[in-house]
Amino acid sequence: MKVSLTIPLTVASVVALAAAAPNSLVNSRRATSVDLTVARQTSSKVDFGVTAFIENNINSGSDGGLYAELIKSRALQSEGDGLTNSWTGNNADISVITSDAISNVLPRSLRIAKKGSPSSFGVRNVGWAGIAAKPGKYSLTLSARCNAATSTTATAGLYDAQRKALGSAQVPLALTNSWKEFKATIQVAGGNNVASNQFGLDFPGNFASEQCQFNLISLFPETFKGTTARQDLAQLLADLKPKYWRVIGGNALEGNNLASRFQWQQAIGPLKNRPGRAGTWIDWDTDGYGLDEAHRLGEAVGAKAIPGVFAGYTLNQQSVPDDQLQPYIDSAVNELHYLLDPQGSSTWAKQREANGHAAPYNLAAVQVGNEDWISEAAIKTYQTRYPRFANAIKAAFPNLLVMSSSPYPTPKTQLAAIDQHDYNTPNFFLGAYDRYDTWARNATTIWNLEMAVTNSGKCGETPQIDALSGPCRLTYPIQLGAVAEFTAMMGMERNSDVVKTFAYAPLLNKIGNGLSQWHPDLISFDAVDSWPSASYWAQYAFGQYGIDSLYKITSSVAYKPVYWSAGKQGNLDVIKLSNSGADPVTVTVKADGAQYNPNAAGSLILSAHNDAYASNTPENRQNIKPTRRNTSAKDFVNGAFRITLPAYSLAAVKLARA
Repeated sequence: MKVSLTIPLTVASVVALAAAAPNSLVNSRRATSVDLTVARQTSSKVDFGVTAFIENNINSGSDGGLYAELIKSRALQSEGDGLTNSWTGNNADISVITSDAISNVLPRSLRIAKKGSPSSFGVRNVGWAGIAAKPGKYSLTLSARCNAATSTTATAGLYDAQRKALGSAQVPLALTNSWKEFKATIQVAGGNNVASNQFGLDFPGNFASEQCQFNLISLFPETFKGTTARQDLAQLLADLKPKYWRVIGGNALEGNNLASRFQWQQAIGPLKNRPGRAGTWIDWDTDGYGLDEAHRLGEAVGAKAIPGVFAGYTLNQQSVPDDQLQPYIDSAVNELHYLLDPQGSSTWAKQREANGHAAPYNLAAVQVGNEDWISEAAIKTYQTRYPRFANAIKAAFPNLLVMSSSPYPTPKTQLAAIDQHDYNTPNFFLGAYDRYDTWARNATTIWNLEMAVTNSGKCGETPQIDALSGPCRLTYPIQLGAVAEFTAMMGMERNSDVVKTFAYAPLLNKIGNGLSQWHPDLISFDAVDSWPSASYWAQYAFGQYGIDSLYKITSSVAYKPVYWSAGKQGNLDVIKLSNSGADPVTVTVKADGAQYNPNAAGSLILSAHNDAYASNTPENRQNIKPTRRNTSAKDFVNGAFRITLPAYSLAAVKLARA
């Protein structure tokens, strides 16, 4: 994701797009009505679904985002001394000390010394660009020690900009010269809907705090289904009904250098044993959203995991020498033992159980590395790195699908699965509607684990322009982009023997100065709120309207600008439609040899906007909001379903045959 480069799997797709006139697929004008007939029986099984890919660190999407921790720099890991832009004193001087550390990997702790003779003193934390104080329970934990045994009662709370307490709790502290953990619950009754709140920890004026030190001061709101995830963001992801869950992957897996790569053994277990690492994209990655946290959240939303394993390449274009690679291979295999070994069957399985997850996780595949086409150095060494990792994994887990992060340079006939990444224009994705119809069936499956319309295409098409660093790069997803992505997914779903998934990337975008590094993104958020993009509704429609088997369709006209697909989910027919054109088109769908029942329970989603380049922005968050409703008798004519697709629209409907 870090380079402005897209390498497609075939030269033919590049040539075809280069030959197309700009916006040729978008502006195709055909009939103002389309008649579709859905076959009597399904023709094939479908194995396709949405993937949710949460890349750690990018756009403040994990720390300060999906990972619900409200305290920034809880272990003083962030930004230089760990205090800057995080902690301030309240009638107190604060400093960092490195003696008597809580653990070998967290050397810093916080010292609080009162100034003068205040009645109370303490510290404040501003959170990750603010703290929302919403009604509910907030779970506080903190660790502390003193040079000599002492006791006091601290007050922990959330305070608004006028220092009014929105909720607080008394925290009895019986302190010794050993580190101890303390817990409390802060109850917020009314709260407020702003981000200008702070967390406070205060002590009575007679407490000799300068003899003490504090660390891992942590505050979590109520989270999603008992995970560590922020409720609103996790719910938006769950509503996509993702089939797959990509963790931990992307550039955050590789790191900018060897020291900052993802090291799974340092991202499990108690927080005091997690050193974190320099962020690939921003500041510091605490690895609080670590291996177990990521996999547990995937379980909570009902998805199968696709973990990535570090494969010996980092983003400074350095590869681990071949004669030094074996420890990294062993680490990757051990990571999979930790994730997959049956309960109690191995040292790693017992470690997983000790960390709170007795049963093995459910994996769909494992990916070796990430974007190992990203540089000549990566390509050159991947031809030796990939087989060594893949062979070791297959020897230990013969039934686990092993996925290559690059189609180069290994012949595709030797690869069971390939991760393909495409960031491009609407035309590119509209062209994917039939791209896979004639794709070679050579036992290699394609997993599109990073996809997005990143460029409007108004400045030209690839390869004449760079869809990432060239002109007309998007800030937020546009309606036409959502239609194009939805259309591409229809073509992929129709060819699910070859193409298994589509993952929009990145998923999360925190609004604020310097908080986000990549755009466009599926979901935007701040400390208080979150809102879906136009592209979110394309993913949502596909997840909510998934199919188990595919129908063939006959049509009265050729596709463009209207596209379609049909399948079956349980006992219901699922019809998906899109219109990439500037004019409305009426579509009539009938079932061959049957009628659709106008009185049966059916549902519809329709997302449209008359401006192809419209977006949901922080200033206009609901600019694009789909219609979601049940079908009614007025949607049917003589046993056929009829809908007028507005300009730049996508739709999905569930219908029952009579």
